[in-house]
Amino acid sequence: SLPVTTAPSPPAGQEFTGTYRCLSFSPALGAFTDKGCSFSSASATHVTCACTHATYYVAERSYSPVAAPPVEYSTPTVALAVESDAVGGDGASHVGYAFIRMTSSSGGEVAYSTDGSVPSCASGETLASGTSLTLTASAEVQAVACPDGQAVASVSVSVQEGSHVDVTVSLESDLPASELGAPLRAAIGAVLGIDERRIVVLAASRRRAALTVSLRVLARDASEAADLKVRVAGAMEGLQAALGSAAT
Repeated sequence: SLPVTTAPSPPAGQEFTGTYRCLSFSPALGAFTDKGCSFSSASATHVTCACTHATYYVAERSYSPVAAPPVEYSTPTVALAVESDAVGGDGASHVGYAFIRMTSSSGGEVAYSTDGSVPSCASGETLASGTSLTLTASAEVQAVACPDGQAVASVSVSVQEGSHVDVTVSLESDLPASELGAPLRAAIGAVLGIDERRIVVLAASRRRAALTVSLRVLARDASEAADLKVRVAGAMEGLQAALGSAAT
């Protein structure tokens, strides 16, 4: 039985296992060895070893690597915020259009569907977190955060039929047509003084540097559409300039 002395600090990244390694001195080796000795028990004050021969004994504390803390994984979630001009008391009924802002807790992409089906991150429609989906008809929106795709968020949105104004503009740009959607919508929204999410790019065609873009500006009703049509016609010069600036 050996007395327990003050414990030294364990090696870096190691922790005391609560057991000891019993060693005896071998004159032939001139060193301590664990041959012929084994650990039996330990208390707060003494360590008991079982040895087959009489000599000098020591007991070394046994250490093992510190276990890494478990990795906590939180399933990403999606928040759906319905935005627009609510006419119903529940905030879910809209005229002409509605916007669904999709935000992922992980900051990644959001996969969505508008027919009530569970969306797929691998094959479904996706939006960047924090951006909005524009609806022009009632929909049952389902969304999941990618790439996990587990926690499903859903919201039912009622959109009453509205109106719109179709606009065709031409500009010169070397940018691919697929990259012009966001800057064009922002430029037109600024010129007309409306939310850019009300502007939908229908089609774009190119002939050398000349780009023709077909757009749809959403309106609540025919009266607002008529007003927008007049404003578009009056602002066409400024609109062309804004579009040219946005496309460079």
